Amino acid sequence: MKKITLEDILKSRRGESYQDQYDYIMNLINDGRISPVKSASTNGKNPPLPLRYWIIEDEADRSAYISELKYGLNYRISPDYYLHHLSLYEKDRKYVISLSEYLDKNQDALRIPVSENERSFDIWHLEKFFQKSSGFRILKNCGLGPEDMNFYTTQEPLAYYSASRKPGSVFLFIENKDTFFSIRRILIEKGGPYPILGTTISTVIYGSGKGIWKSIEDFESCVEEYMIDQRNTYLYFGDIDYEGIGIYDNLREIFTSSGRSLTPFEMAYRRMVEKAEAAGLDQMPFTREKQNRNIDTEFFRHFDSDTAGTIRSLLEDDRYIPQEILNVTDFLDR
Repeated sequence: MKKITLEDILKSRRGESYQDQYDYIMNLINDGRISPVKSASTNGKNPPLPLRYWIIEDEADRSAYISELKYGLNYRISPDYYLHHLSLYEKDRKYVISLSEYLDKNQDALRIPVSENERSFDIWHLEKFFQKSSGFRILKNCGLGPEDMNFYTTQEPLAYYSASRKPGSVFLFIENKDTFFSIRRILIEKGGPYPILGTTISTVIYGSGKGIWKSIEDFESCVEEYMIDQRNTYLYFGDIDYEGIGIYDNLREIFTSSGRSLTPFEMAYRRMVEKAEAAGLDQMPFTREKQNRNIDTEFFRHFDSDTAGTIRSLLEDDRYIPQEILNVTDFLDR
């Protein structure tokens, strides 16, 4: 319902006597077209009239929707939610109908798993209807879940370069694109695994920030066999800020759950700190706002007390060191 003032209601009747205006307002109330706001003050006249009213809108006839929900949809769709929310069903109806028709005609297709976007397009001709959450909401309202639609989610494929496919190699995960390209360039130009700051790297993997978390969850099913050999060593290298350390923390947990270990690329981080100190820590950029500052202390255990202390002080001063502080020349310096 919407509110309206007494003045607005009587705009077209200003030339009438107060008694006629009063009778007009009372007729609107008796006809159920407006209702006085209980907390409203009155106009001070005799007889008094409230200064504010609710406009009472006609209740739409939705009896046809009730019949449709009960008898017109696929048997797998539960009508319960929408029977209690008919106005929402009116808005969602075309999507529910499309879902019902799909369930009627595509039972065989549902036996074959397809991607989330592919299933979304099959049902609604909108490939990202699930991604926008509307599809999941419609399913839930219909008493269904993603498992009933037999689809799987897809992650961004890992971008990586391998200079060797020999098991037992060192794999380096990189947070940012520029650093990934720099180290990949070294491996390509050297024609094989090559020492980066004293550690021979065979494969460099672009993490793309937080985007790597979901990709790594499917690590074993989306990479070549040599990349998951238990003899491999996995290192991580990213920005020295809350977000970069947080990415490492989450990635390490994923690796631990699969029986592998991930450690920071210690020498690269130490070199970052050394270059930052040489330039002046007060010259480092300020941390971006709204970063999650809840990081694990495990990261700091991999460094000597001086380096760990410098990193902690830098973070407390709301500054950070981007990994782009290092370039090809630094990586080749042993």
